[in-house]
Amino acid sequence: MKKKKIVAVFAFVFLLILTGFTAKALLDENFSKTKSFGEIVSMQKENNDNVIVASYKNHPVTKASVELRKKIFELSEKPESEEIPFTDKSKYTDREYIDELIIEMILLEKATESGLAATDEEVKAQVEATKKLYEENAAARLGVTTYCETAGLTIDEYFEALPSLLAPRIGRGKYQLAFTEKYQNEHPKSDGIDALQAYEDYQRDLLKQCEMDIVYVTP
Repeated sequence: MKKKKIVAVFAFVFLLILTGFTAKALLDENFSKTKSFGEIVSMQKENNDNVIVASYKNHPVTKASVELRKKIFELSEKPESEEIPFTDKSKYTDREYIDELIIEMILLEKATESGLAATDEEVKAQVEATKKLYEENAAARLGVTTYCETAGLTIDEYFEALPSLLAPRIGRGKYQLAFTEKYQNEHPKSDGIDALQAYEDYQRDLLKQCEMDIVYVTP
């Protein structure tokens, strides 16, 4: 139980599958954006850890990232307050996890188009805050170590990938904040929970709107 709480508290640090990649994939030149989807799929034969299960505009979602997302959910805890939105993923199919990762890609794209991409200053500040937390807080160190063991990363790989991984998360966070603030301004009688639910609905609609840019790979 203690381990679950630690990982849940530091989820903003651990969620290294922010854009549908594992950290190792982000560090691998084979996953350059210049590669076509067909070229990327052909790499499956060379690296079974990075089997492609789907893509959004040629950005791949790997089997490894899906499995890692499952493990992170297993380590998370349901919020004590019933008012906080919580999606029970215990019965999620692989397709639902894949769609969740694709939605994150789409949201990052929307954030960038809206001028809400993370700035270098924001990323640097978050990286420094994470490093400080890791150095000064024993629970944080245990949490990072637990995550790295789950993800198959070394501590050095974790921190090397951190700037590239935090940037998408910051951008999506800013986009969500802008959406919920706009929703509440347009619906004065609503509260924060209503706004979060509206954002959840919006994400599902985005998946439908972008279906022509999504490719699922049949096993």
